[in-house]
Amino acid sequence: MTPRTRIRALALPALLVLLAVALLLAGCNRREPVQGAMTDERHADAGDASKVRAEATAAVPQPAGADTPRAATLTPVEVEQVKPRDFTLTSTYIGYLLPQERVELRSEIEGVAERVQFDEGQAVKAGQLLVNISTEEMTVRRDQAKADLRLAQSNFQRDSSLHAKQLVTDAQLEQSRTRRDLAEYALRLAELQLKKSRVISPLAGTVKTRGVDRGEFLNKGQLIAEILDVSKVRALFNVPEREVRYLKPGRRVDVTFEALPGESVTGSVRLVGLEADTKTRTFPVEVELDNAQGRLRPGMLVRVRVPLEQYRGQLMIPRYAMLERERERVVYIVRDGKAVERVIESGASSEGMVQVLKGLEPGDLVIVTGQQKLTPGEPVDARPARH
Repeated sequence: MTPRTRIRALALPALLVLLAVALLLAGCNRREPVQGAMTDERHADAGDASKVRAEATAAVPQPAGADTPRAATLTPVEVEQVKPRDFTLTSTYIGYLLPQERVELRSEIEGVAERVQFDEGQAVKAGQLLVNISTEEMTVRRDQAKADLRLAQSNFQRDSSLHAKQLVTDAQLEQSRTRRDLAEYALRLAELQLKKSRVISPLAGTVKTRGVDRGEFLNKGQLIAEILDVSKVRALFNVPEREVRYLKPGRRVDVTFEALPGESVTGSVRLVGLEADTKTRTFPVEVELDNAQGRLRPGMLVRVRVPLEQYRGQLMIPRYAMLERERERVVYIVRDGKAVERVIESGASSEGMVQVLKGLEPGDLVIVTGQQKLTPGEPVDARPARH
């Protein structure tokens, strides 16, 4: 080995020793951070990260109705507790009023209206004279018939006496008797025509229509007057065949009127139709109402409320709590703070309440407001319903 080679072999280990000593001195001179400083630095880093996330979230457009913190996501709803209760099944029917009695007076003879003693809207009494139709002429004909009868009776008495003396034949006596009988018939006909010439109201009521003027020539059958008796009125309505069994003559029912809000009158069933309408399968029913004050008028629209059947201990919910689906009816109840969907079977309904046959149990909290947009399992903020 040459002198230069030995020098290189000895220098390499020495260089490595010097490098190790330098590294050891550098590590000893490094300043160690205290524990408090490390904690502050970590908190600062975490705060910076949260700030970044918040700024990133604000920068991204949020859809309408996006979820906010959990406390704000609860959907507010109103609930009612299902309890057994008694109720009366009631049906309401739409109808209209008719007068107690209506009469159309028409001329039974031809003649001239000599006097007209009534007008539209006027109250008339039973037996009151309304119109004279050629009464003077009919009086003359009646008097003429009386004279003819007197002559026929005189001739018959004379012929009877002569027949007893055998001075008149049987045929002559029979002719005389026939003339007397014809004269009697003529008088009766004249008196009947005279009576028909005096048109008299057959009932007490109010004149609805006046169909004649003084001096007018009337034909047979021409309308003279229409008179209505409205001291009582009748409510006419139709009842389905499955419910007609509940209505009997004399039963009391309540009637309200569109024209008289808030006013109700109790009446009694007057008539139940014997035969159903073939098209609607309903029976006509009439209810009689007192109208002493004259406030009820024919043609008014009425609603007749009829209690049909009593139910006891039934589960009832408001009609608006139900949701109509294509093939079923559902409601939402609250269970453990969440909306739970229930399929129900409904029964009778009355005054906005519906009978529940299946699907609910006593004590269930049925959502009655806010259920339209709920989904099963959605958290809700349930509050008692306000009435």
